[in-house]
Amino acid sequence: MQEGAGAAHRCIAHFLVARVAKEDLCEANVRKQPGLRSDLWPCSRGPTELSLRLSGGLQRRKVKRANGEIVSIKEIFERYPEVVKNFGMWLRYDSRSGTHNMYKEYRDTTLTGAVAQMYEELSGRHRARKSCIQIVRTAELKDEECKRPVCMQFHAADLKFRLNHRLSRPSSKKYRKTFKAVAPTSFF
Repeated sequence: MQEGAGAAHRCIAHFLVARVAKEDLCEANVRKQPGLRSDLWPCSRGPTELSLRLSGGLQRRKVKRANGEIVSIKEIFERYPEVVKNFGMWLRYDSRSGTHNMYKEYRDTTLTGAVAQMYEELSGRHRARKSCIQIVRTAELKDEECKRPVCMQFHAADLKFRLNHRLSRPSSKKYRKTFKAVAPTSFF
């Protein structure tokens, strides 16, 4: 990998969930009840108002300074990040032919990991850029709520994976050979 001027342009895909709380202002600039609490996914290290505005999340939720003020922006962390969960996503994306609605299911330990999977899949399968994708809703699903076979194939209680490409190693160094007459068998 070449270091130097090109290294500054590399971007690491990092997504986080930022919860935005906004208060509406009426005509006399008196605060009403909180009008919005939504989760957005900016692509930056810290959830700031600028990063949310640049990612287009606030614009999609119709948050602007004339309608009210942003009270708080907090990063939301997963409660149990070591447990694999099912996530369902309702999304909308713009393609060359029009706007399409979609429902996807993913298995991951965190919601941000599932969102990153979704962006990778849509960019690979549908050539959709991140700026063209709008996440409408996300939900953590139970096993019986899943609909897609890609997610349901991992729900079996007796799920086993084969250990492929195992090489039999000599028991000690004195049995090790530099050259062998027969190639090792690695698939059992």
